[in-house]
Amino acid sequence: MFAKSRLALALACAALSGARAESHHIHFVDKCGGGTAILKSSSGATLSSGHDYTSSGPLLRAIVYLQTGSCGANGSGCNVVEMNLQNPSSSIDVVSGGINSPTINVAQQGAVHLQRQRRARVNLVITFCG
Repeated sequence: MFAKSRLALALACAALSGARAESHHIHFVDKCGGGTAILKSSSGATLSSGHDYTSSGPLLRAIVYLQTGSCGANGSGCNVVEMNLQNPSSSIDVVSGGINSPTINVAQQGAVHLQRQRRARVNLVITFCG
């Protein structure tokens, strides 16, 4: 019985620590009738090509764009969503025409800026042509 109690306690502690671990979920909806949502990390690595993505920690300086064949590298020439998802504050910027420089601060370019001030998992739905 003592062994079962210790196992139950260990499982409960694991469940609690897992509940506090930071993660963020991104879902893509394409209402444009064509194209593939591309999610890239700050290093330029492709994290998703249209499928849902869940990070197991902060997701910083990631970008999303709908590749229809006309977008350049990192979404240049297309609308781009740049995000910084990190507890307790996350921000999302939407830029028309894409990001042409990897060092550009999109908030200085007149982009829409949304900020969330709660300590919680961000569940983000990005809808193209919505």
